[in-house]
Amino acid sequence: MSINCPNPIHVGDVGTTFRLNIEECLSGVDTAVDVSGATTKQIIFRKPGKTLDTQTAAFTTDGTNGQIEYVSQSGDIDAAGQWSMQGKVILAAGTFFTSPVPFRVDAILAAS
Repeated sequence: MSINCPNPIHVGDVGTTFRLNIEECLSGVDTAVDVSGATTKQIIFRKPGKTLDTQTAAFTTDGTNGQIEYVSQSGDIDAAGQWSMQGKVILAAGTFFTSPVPFRVDAILAAS
């Protein structure tokens, strides 16, 4: 499941794909940044309690499309409420961030 899917994210979900596009605005048009040379790729999550959790991201392809992603592991999605995520890449030209993207995590009725 990708973050832009209509399906909700729940506490304890494993395998949720969080994907971000690294873009720049050129002449009023958002254009993908080639991040294939990035030495660092991260997605930073801000949890409801305002704590930060930084995860190492991967390219969705080879990085030329400007996309990075992280697939949730056990224990990552541990609180219900309003979350946000922000991408960070380090290239030879500098360090770049995406705009924060908010999303909601729903509680579950019972633990399995």
